Amino acid sequence: MRVSESIIEAGSHPSVKDVDYIQLIIRHADRQFNENLKWLQDIRDAIAEHI
Repeated sequence: MRVSESIIEAGSHPSVKDVDYIQLIIRHADRQFNENLKWLQDIRDAIAEHI
Protein backbone atom coordinates (compact mmCIF):
# COMPACT_ATOMS: atom_id res chain seq x y z
CA MET A 1 0.00 0.00 0.00
CA ARG A 2 1.32 3.42 -0.95
CA VAL A 3 1.69 6.15 1.66
CA SER A 4 -0.87 8.27 -0.16
CA GLU A 5 -3.39 5.41 -0.01
CA SER A 6 -2.67 5.01 3.72
CA ILE A 7 -3.34 8.71 4.29
CA ILE A 8 -6.68 8.52 2.49
CA GLU A 9 -7.58 5.31 4.31
CA ALA A 10 -6.86 6.98 7.66
CA GLY A 11 -9.17 9.84 6.69
CA SER A 12 -11.92 7.35 5.90
CA HIS A 13 -11.88 5.83 9.37
CA PRO A 14 -15.32 6.20 11.02
CA SER A 15 -13.85 7.97 14.06
CA VAL A 16 -12.58 10.87 11.92
CA LYS A 17 -14.83 10.74 8.85
CA ASP A 18 -17.08 13.57 10.05
CA VAL A 19 -14.44 15.73 11.77
CA ASP A 20 -13.91 18.67 9.42
CA TYR A 21 -10.54 19.83 10.71
CA ILE A 22 -9.12 16.30 10.57
CA GLN A 23 -10.35 15.96 7.00
CA LEU A 24 -8.55 19.22 6.15
CA ILE A 25 -5.34 17.84 7.66
CA ILE A 26 -5.75 14.54 5.78
CA ARG A 27 -6.30 16.31 2.44
CA HIS A 28 -3.33 18.59 3.05
CA ALA A 29 -1.08 15.65 3.96
CA ASP A 30 -2.15 13.77 0.83
CA ARG A 31 -1.54 16.77 -1.45
CA GLN A 32 1.84 17.48 0.14
CA PHE A 33 2.89 13.85 -0.16
CA ASN A 34 1.97 13.74 -3.85
CA GLU A 35 3.67 17.07 -4.55
CA ASN A 36 6.85 15.93 -2.79
CA LEU A 37 6.80 12.64 -4.69
CA LYS A 38 6.48 14.50 -8.01
CA TRP A 39 9.35 16.80 -7.02
CA LEU A 40 11.58 13.85 -6.14
CA GLN A 41 10.74 12.15 -9.44
CA ASP A 42 11.62 15.34 -11.32
CA ILE A 43 14.98 15.54 -9.51
CA ARG A 44 15.65 11.87 -10.24
CA ASP A 45 14.90 12.41 -13.93
CA ALA A 46 17.06 15.54 -14.12
CA ILE A 47 19.99 13.76 -12.49
CA ALA A 48 19.54 10.73 -14.75
CA GLU A 49 19.89 13.00 -17.79
CA HIS A 50 23.35 14.11 -16.62
CA ILE A 51 24.78 10.74 -15.64
